[in-house]
Amino acid sequence: MAPSIHVSGNRYEWIKDHSPFDRTPAEAPAWLLKLMEREEVLLTPFEGRSIVAGIKEGSRNSTLTSLAGTMRARGMTEEGIYTALLAENNARCNPPLDEAEIKKIYSLGFQRVSSL
Repeated sequence: MAPSIHVSGNRYEWIKDHSPFDRTPAEAPAWLLKLMEREEVLLTPFEGRSIVAGIKEGSRNSTLTSLAGTMRARGMTEEGIYTALLAENNARCNPPLDEAEIKKIYSLGFQRVSSL
């Protein structure tokens, strides 16, 4: 997407008069408009595993990564997220991951976000 750089070093550019800002958005389909008018909530409560009971070996990394993503999406600071990951690891992971693994989960999560 403009104005990113192609691997060749050339800059992507919109074709004159064809950028998204030169176009009128399409009409939303009737089914979507009808869906948007609904007042009822269509979401169901989370029925998956509960971390309250603990995070067992085999799901520690993925669960802590998910928690980190949720905290990031809700606007927590990087320092706050790291501190919370350490606390949850020590309180709920059985057995707890070592701090180096927590740092890896934390740093990989932020690398992915910054590369998007």
